[in-house]
Amino acid sequence: MKTSVRPFLQNLYLLFIKPQGSDADSRRREFILNTLLCGLLVIASIALLFTLFDFFVIHIGHRIDSVWHTFVFWLAVLALLAVSRRGKPRVAAFIFIGFLFLSAVQFALAWGFRLAQAELVFALVIVIAGVLLTAPLALVASLVVAAALLVITFIQIRGIQVPLTDWEQQQYHYVDAVGYIAIFIVIGLVSWLSNREADRSLKRARRSEADLQKERDNLEAKVIERTHELEELQLARLLEMQPFAEFGRIGASLVHEIANPLTAASLHLEELNRQQHSELVRQVQRNLHHLERYLVAARKQIKRESDLRVFSVGSELRQVAHLLTHRARKAGVRVVVEKTANIKLYGDVVKFNQLTANLLANAVEASDKVASPARPEVVVRAYTKDRDTVITITDHGVGISPQNIDRLFEPFYSTKSSVRSGLGLGLSLTKQYVEHDFRGSINVASNPETGTVFTLRLRGQERP
Repeated sequence: MKTSVRPFLQNLYLLFIKPQGSDADSRRREFILNTLLCGLLVIASIALLFTLFDFFVIHIGHRIDSVWHTFVFWLAVLALLAVSRRGKPRVAAFIFIGFLFLSAVQFALAWGFRLAQAELVFALVIVIAGVLLTAPLALVASLVVAAALLVITFIQIRGIQVPLTDWEQQQYHYVDAVGYIAIFIVIGLVSWLSNREADRSLKRARRSEADLQKERDNLEAKVIERTHELEELQLARLLEMQPFAEFGRIGASLVHEIANPLTAASLHLEELNRQQHSELVRQVQRNLHHLERYLVAARKQIKRESDLRVFSVGSELRQVAHLLTHRARKAGVRVVVEKTANIKLYGDVVKFNQLTANLLANAVEASDKVASPARPEVVVRAYTKDRDTVITITDHGVGISPQNIDRLFEPFYSTKSSVRSGLGLGLSLTKQYVEHDFRGSINVASNPETGTVFTLRLRGQERP
């Protein structure tokens, strides 16, 4: 039985009462209005049935106008409910309050302003205006009711309109209490619905406040946890940077300590070359000159100076490859610098050598890790394209995994197993030199089966 009644009641609720407003406040008012109208519709339906039964069956003095008045009241309540269900509950509320106000005015004019039922209906108008509309409109309704009572009192005391007052001398009957009971029931129903919805809104607000406090506590805990993580990360970075600070101090001392003996050795080799004209001596002299350039550049970097000049790209690439000959021979890898046209570039030649040396050294190391490489060589090409200098460094080594390529140029990120193999700054500095010192770009394409290709596109510095 319960299973059959419950869906029926749910359907009635969806059809006649369920609010359709866009916000919680409007839905609360709409729910109260629909519930009140449904209650009045039930009462009006019962009254209409009794009136029809008395008129057609029992014939106890009921006139046809009583049936008509009851039917009009039933039809008016049904029309108001239809207006509310059509998405206009506020309009229905105004009409309903106006209907109650006019009914109270009619009672007061017909039977006198002292009629208790009229006064209770006026009070009902004020209560319903505050519940179904807004608190300011309840105040407006009270002022309108007060003005209406003053006007009715004035015209009845002055004799302009004479009400029927014989009801004051009539004997009391139980039927007289029916009107009072109906008005009290309506007032109680409106108060109960209003307080019920207010309590629900208050509970929802408290739950929301508790959830918000919980979220705030969780957020504070997450912030504290994240702060600790950042502090630990910052400490780790400081610990990683500490050796570089030591290297910097040691490097600055070495530059000054090596510069003078190196200059003296270079002068002695010049004198020896003039005497013997040996190719081996000239080779050693060129290498010392190359080291002198590095020392000069290191001194300028310590002083934050740049050595900008025009240099030959092919010549510098061959010199870098020559410096890595021993390392490549030890790894069983051959470094091939393809012949290039006379490409000139304006910029910091030392940084150019550093970035190309870093990429070549990585390529040699990647080829060294292959057990039996099909082509144990690293190929360097340089050419011009759209007035830019393009350099490709191709190896046939182990390649780079896709998850590592995205982080390849991040500072302190390294795929090498030990600190002695690398600290993760080489490619980061290479990218910085390419983008800031040569206004270019660097891209990488890698495949575990075919190896890796680094492509540099250099524009060089603007000449003064």
